[in-house]
Amino acid sequence: MDHHSADPLRLFRLKPLRSARVSEISESTAASGVAPAERVNFHIGNPLQDPRLSSAYLRIVLGIDVRREELSESSPDLLLQHLGWSGADRHLLDFLTALIRKSGPYLPRGGYSRGNPPALVRLFCSWLEQQQEALSYDDGGKSGRREIVLASGGIQESLRILFHALSLYSVIRPARILLFETPLDDTLRSFDGLDFEEIPPDDGQTHR
Repeated sequence: MDHHSADPLRLFRLKPLRSARVSEISESTAASGVAPAERVNFHIGNPLQDPRLSSAYLRIVLGIDVRREELSESSPDLLLQHLGWSGADRHLLDFLTALIRKSGPYLPRGGYSRGNPPALVRLFCSWLEQQQEALSYDDGGKSGRREIVLASGGIQESLRILFHALSLYSVIRPARILLFETPLDDTLRSFDGLDFEEIPPDDGQTHR
């Protein structure tokens, strides 16, 4: 008998994780009783905050060619015209623009203050709870452990971060990664301690 069959969750066990020291400092600073005017404020995230970057994010979200630089957050009327939206939809465009400005600086590694999660995280949690089969995820406010992260760079970059963590912290090695219709760059398959297996597309037959 497979020695994992009695407890299949063993396959998913991770070594103890430690938050980055700089993250602990940031959380402590945010929770301190020092008056805001007397604090030395700093941010963990994307050091580049530029309208060109947030406009690029906005075009990606709206399904517009990211190279169309003339369609920027500073030209909402042009964006509405390009999208074929009416003036009544302006509030949706304004919402996405503001959301990206607030969330974008923290996207590269998913960080945000657990005491004040950004609007995108709150909206996503609310959306999950209103589904037919409601799901509840902790944004960090309850346990201090965030179960939701924000990630940029696309699917490949998000998978790179996930595989990197599994490579470092998986107790049972090699960890077996099953892929279904998910093409991966060769660099993503090179992590130590990970075995990748392609699941064939469903051909309508029962496989044993």
